Amino acid sequence: MDIEKLEWDTDFFQTPVYRISNPTLSKAHLQEQLSKALKLGASLVYWQSEKELSELDSLPMKGSLVDLKATFITNLATTKGKRYSSLVETYHPSMKVEELIDLAVQSGEYSRFSVDPNIDLEKFHELYSIWARRSAVKEIALEVFVIRSNTKIVAMLTAGTKNGIADIGLLAVDSSVRGQGHGQTLVRHAQQWFQDRGFKQCQVVTQKNNLSACGLYQKCEFQIQKIEPFYHFWKKPSTGA
Repeated sequence: MDIEKLEWDTDFFQTPVYRISNPTLSKAHLQEQLSKALKLGASLVYWQSEKELSELDSLPMKGSLVDLKATFITNLATTKGKRYSSLVETYHPSMKVEELIDLAVQSGEYSRFSVDPNIDLEKFHELYSIWARRSAVKEIALEVFVIRSNTKIVAMLTAGTKNGIADIGLLAVDSSVRGQGHGQTLVRHAQQWFQDRGFKQCQVVTQKNNLSACGLYQKCEFQIQKIEPFYHFWKKPSTGA
């Protein structure tokens, strides 16, 4: 089945959200799937494609390219710079989760939920707040690593797993301390932590337009595995009289 309703997203955004799962659709088949989505009542449809579309105006829903999703991967056995750092701590419930949330929101600056003007800023903040809280209690992360200045959390990284591969989820450095190497310190620490737990590879997904993040991962010996365009399609406003 090429199209499915996303119950969590539908509940969160309070509007019917669907996903087209086939990334190789021709434009004609995409048109068919979007028409089907409209008949099902969709207001928003996600589609991750294997290539960019040249023209969107003729489609039955209003589409926009909201992300060029860049997947980076590294072989942990041959990663030379991985090492634990005394600057890095494991997040503890006694630390302020609000500081994690603030960093999580900063990490989403280039995300599709921030880029899409049809998504309210408040919903974007709420979404990243949920992810930060669920990571803090290890619901969607194996561990959360932080760097603090005095007692304030100024950098964070969530470490998890996806399809059996070590996965870096959220990574953020507070705007007040950027340029001090905290991002690289966290990534190197996580690489060592993953390898010590038997993982062979580590991956991370970011946005191609997030040049600082892409540069950081390349410094930490990650290679680009693939870049995938991601589209949001919204129901067009009614033009009836």
